[in-house]
Amino acid sequence: MRPGPSDLRGSVGVGARVSVMRGRDVLAVDVPAQDVVFEWTSERVVPGQMTYVASADWVPTDALSPLNNYGQRSRVVALLDVDGVPAEIELGWFLHTAWEEQDDGSVKVTALDLMQTLEENPMTWPSSPPSGATILSELRRLALPLPVVLDSMEDQPIERTVTWGESRTEAIRDLCQARGLEYGVKPDGYLHVWERRDGRDPVAHYDA
Repeated sequence: MRPGPSDLRGSVGVGARVSVMRGRDVLAVDVPAQDVVFEWTSERVVPGQMTYVASADWVPTDALSPLNNYGQRSRVVALLDVDGVPAEIELGWFLHTAWEEQDDGSVKVTALDLMQTLEENPMTWPSSPPSGATILSELRRLALPLPVVLDSMEDQPIERTVTWGESRTEAIRDLCQARGLEYGVKPDGYLHVWERRDGRDPVAHYDA
């Protein structure tokens, strides 16, 4: 859930602002993105996916083209207009994984949240938690270099008898599922982990 206006009873306009970086280099600001779609599903080890379309003059021509997928990342901000009152909602950073030229000459970009950096960097061999490991220390080991934050929950020791395969993302998923936890990369670029919520504990209320 992203923070934003809670009263949506008036007219609501929606847009997006997209900028692109590669490493420390800013490749583009205010990409004219259309058909922006943000999806999140726990059925993928990399839960968050962003797609958007740009005009034909944005079709990549070399490795440093803004919409190519050689380490490029899009920063996406949702733009709302609620009865004339503007609001911005940070959606975060997404690593480009593919682009495709469309029939009309435009280009469609697919990008995944920063868990994808772990998916593309598996561990060298299977491993188990070291002596004295806790949920936080093990998540930090598995998610390196992504920083990890426990949201409103106590850290706990974990047993050394579990064994993870080479996939960092699958290990993080399995650890969280075993402990009744949920996780996701938030707009700050940190991997956040929290206790699983149910319908009795809503995270936001909206009026419409």
